[in-house]
Amino acid sequence: MAIGKGKSSSVWRQSGGFTPLTVTMESTGSAVAYMYDNQIFIECTAAAINKYVEVTTPIGFKVIDHYNILDGTTSSAVTAANGASQLSTVAATGTTDGALKRATVLDTDEWQFDAGDDDLRLDVATGAFTGIAVLTIVPQG
Repeated sequence: MAIGKGKSSSVWRQSGGFTPLTVTMESTGSAVAYMYDNQIFIECTAAAINKYVEVTTPIGFKVIDHYNILDGTTSSAVTAANGASQLSTVAATGTTDGALKRATVLDTDEWQFDAGDDDLRLDVATGAFTGIAVLTIVPQG
């Protein structure tokens, strides 16, 4: 669903809050991303180790939380980044299907993203990532 000509957080909310996002991946694997309510979901299948998944976002926001939902096959460290600058990392522990792994620190110098940015990235380390990265956001007008 398109959010129309406006790019403000109020237009996004009026559209129902569900917005597909553009994803660019380095190397192999696949990913889709979307915004729903106050969260960005990035669903990855075998996102390659030492590569990135990049997401373009239509509104400005701050990231206030990051967790991963694991699919049970790999134990991957996933760093959320603002361009090349680290925002948060979810440690590479556990492979229990459906397990939630949460970042314990957010770098508040890197949590702000502007409308139209294409610098929201997931950097994958330790093992290929299959699961869902969930970023909770506060929209900025």
